[in-house]
Amino acid sequence: MDFELLKDVDKEVWLADGIRKNSVKREPETVHWCKRLKKGVFYDIGANIGAYSLIASKWNKELQVFAFEPMIRNFWLLNENVIKNELENNLHIFNIPLSKTSGLGDFNIMNIGYGKSGHAFGNSIDWTGKKFNAVSSNKMLALSINDLVNIYKFPKPNYIKLDVDGIEFEILKGATDVFDTLKEILFEASIDSKHINNFLKTYDYNLVKIFKHRHTNNYLFRKQ
Repeated sequence: MDFELLKDVDKEVWLADGIRKNSVKREPETVHWCKRLKKGVFYDIGANIGAYSLIASKWNKELQVFAFEPMIRNFWLLNENVIKNELENNLHIFNIPLSKTSGLGDFNIMNIGYGKSGHAFGNSIDWTGKKFNAVSSNKMLALSINDLVNIYKFPKPNYIKLDVDGIEFEILKGATDVFDTLKEILFEASIDSKHINNFLKTYDYNLVKIFKHRHTNNYLFRKQ
């Protein structure tokens, strides 16, 4: 295995075989956001192989990063990347999906390659709302963020990044118990995300910025 420096966006972070390097280059706003996070707790939900988690933890030594990635091949590389970058002290990784409620469900894999995305927990529905034929489907235990903090005593997050290809809204509906500490939310969703926007506004989050991309947008919300 070779590790390539993310030299185009960061001169300190390494990625196994350079996987996801181009994806990170396409989202400079997410890189910038991760670099400016301060002391606190950051949940990276849908971390893939961890590029953004690595950047956040490398640049912010007082930040505790919790990275959640259910796809086993991505999780394996996430673990290798944490070790290579010597970030075990403040980057903690979990091979579980998150959802609105805790329970057993199907994790549907769209593509078994390393660093691939588009997988879905629950129904095999992609980010556009269309059904896809999963190449593999495995039973997994999902947890809600509310249960993470209330039952399993995870620290409440101050920042959340969501990139889960379709169930962002479900995860946020299961996270209401952390809205008292949650300062900022950055999530990737399809262009039609009014339902998420309206939901967050009821909890006093303002839409700060929309970063437009070809198929999806990144939305940054901040607590009033």
